[in-house]
Amino acid sequence: GFYVFGADDAVAESFATKASQRLRHRRGPWQSGDAAHVEDGWLILDQGADPGPLCHVDALSLIGEFHHDNAMGAALAASALGADRAAIGFALATQKPLPFRLQLAGLRDGVRIYDNAVSTAIESTESALDSLRGTVHWVGGGKSKEGDAGYARCADALCKRVASASLFGAAAPRLSEDLRARGVRVTAHQQLEQALDAALAQARKGEALL
Repeated sequence: GFYVFGADDAVAESFATKASQRLRHRRGPWQSGDAAHVEDGWLILDQGADPGPLCHVDALSLIGEFHHDNAMGAALAASALGADRAAIGFALATQKPLPFRLQLAGLRDGVRIYDNAVSTAIESTESALDSLRGTVHWVGGGKSKEGDAGYARCADALCKRVASASLFGAAAPRLSEDLRARGVRVTAHQQLEQALDAALAQARKGEALL
C-alpha cells in the first residue's frame, strides 16, 4: 500500500511500484512532495493526520546522519500503518543501535569505544568515521576482498580521518605500508586483542576508538 524511499537515492526514486502512496523523505529542508524531512536539527513528519516534529536528531542514540534517513523511513512506515506521532518520536529517541553497527560499546578512561565490527566495506567504514566527532583511532584487519587495490582504497579513505591505525591479521603488513606512506601512525599485530590494546594505549580522554 505504500513505498518509502530517500530523496537522495536516484534508483529508489525511479523504482516502479504499484503502491498507492510514495512516501519520500529528505535529509534537508522540505521540498514539494516530501513526506518527511530534516530542518534545524528536527526530524519532521509532513504527512498523515498529525504532521509535525518527531524528535531532535540530538535525541537519537543512533549516531550518524545516515541514521536520519533510517529514522525517517521507519517513521513514515509507522505513520502509514496508523502509529501516533508522539509514539513514533518516543520510539526513535529510545531506539538503541544494533550490535556491531556503530554501537557505543563503553567508555574507558574517558575514551569512547564504538563497535562497528559488522563493517566489511570501505564505504561503511567511511560513513562510521564521518559520524564520529573529534579525534578517532581505528582498529581494523582481516583481508581485502579486492586484492592489493583494496588496501590502497582503504588507506586513501582512512588517512584524513584517523589519528592512528592499529591493524591485525592478514591485512596488517600490506595495509600498514599504504597507511604509513600517507602519513598515518600505524601499529601492526597478529591478533585483534593486541591491536585493541595498542589503540587504547594511544587514545586519550575525550577521543574515540572505532
